[in-house]
Amino acid sequence: MLLAVGSLMVSLAGNASASEPGKQVSAAPAGAPVVSSLDTAASAITDRAQRAGVGYAGLVVDEKNDAITLFAKEQAAAQSLVAVTPAAAGAKVDVRRAEHSQAELRDAAEKLWKSAPEWKKSGVEVYGISVRPDGGGLTVRASDVAAVAAVATGAAQVPLTFEKGAEVVPTSRYDDAPPHAGGIHLARGGGSHCSSAFAVRQWNNTYLMTAAHCYQNGVGDGPVTTGGGGHYIGRVSGWDASRDAASVQTNAWSGVWVNDSSWTHYRDAAWSYNGNEVCQSGVATSQTCGIYVVNQNDSWNFGMGTVWGVTACAPSGFTAVRPGDSGGPVYDWYADGKVRSRGVISAGSQPTGAGYRCVHFAETLSILNKWSAGTAPVTLVTSP
Repeated sequence: MLLAVGSLMVSLAGNASASEPGKQVSAAPAGAPVVSSLDTAASAITDRAQRAGVGYAGLVVDEKNDAITLFAKEQAAAQSLVAVTPAAAGAKVDVRRAEHSQAELRDAAEKLWKSAPEWKKSGVEVYGISVRPDGGGLTVRASDVAAVAAVATGAAQVPLTFEKGAEVVPTSRYDDAPPHAGGIHLARGGGSHCSSAFAVRQWNNTYLMTAAHCYQNGVGDGPVTTGGGGHYIGRVSGWDASRDAASVQTNAWSGVWVNDSSWTHYRDAAWSYNGNEVCQSGVATSQTCGIYVVNQNDSWNFGMGTVWGVTACAPSGFTAVRPGDSGGPVYDWYADGKVRSRGVISAGSQPTGAGYRCVHFAETLSILNKWSAGTAPVTLVTSP
């Protein structure tokens, strides 16, 4: 897991944060799904089971019958775990033995995904692989059920079922579907908040990067959701005040939205220097270029400590960044349509009425280097 560093933000005057503070809601909107005590119990059980070494496979919540079914390889140990989970007190929980753990099935799924590019060459395209919550195996969704069954059966050494699937493509930058991309609208529980910048990888995990000040409570803050639909992405897993950077462990990829209808891939990352022209595509502004680096080694402080990075400004009278762009991507283009990552939007200065003439951003390579120090490398997720 990416390490959290730095301290929590407090509200002080200074450069304007490029995020919307939002209005706190005192009640759920009419018709919205509301968390129940059963949900709370299920979540607490899952949290404990995943950490307890009981061979956790999955969990099923039956709202109609007010019941929870927990599947684990170590059935007796799992029953003992439920008994000492405070949030589960009074809940009807049935513990059943699972043939495989979630970890085993995810490893098996990864083996299939590694083979999928070769299968695609022969016309068999895998669209999705899901883990059965009872630990009974994997479900593979593909273009041709018979053909994928012929090549996949036995490849993962766990039971497989096959279904006809459909190609998975990004839906909207405002209500993104996994794998998640840079430039999407992020929220806390569905309310308008910030943007995302890019995905990184450490070990076999991927993380979506945004600005630390968007989730001021640090590691564990959230839930982080899509801004348009309120769909769950994850919780903050890494937090760095000195770079104004935060990570959310989730299914993420090399894509980045550059406006409301178009996206591309990151190819690599680079440092920025005075005079460089950069673009940014936070959700509030969408793509804006013609922004020039004026200080390649700058620092600012709006209440969470000193942040080091780069300042770039638009010509006088123009707007470079708006509230809601925080955490969004800064980049420049390759001729073939892919982009090079420069940084994560942190703040704006020099008000223009619509927003701010200057954008302050933490550099991508600075974040990656710092977060890689003393641990496994943290790398930008890219496409050649």
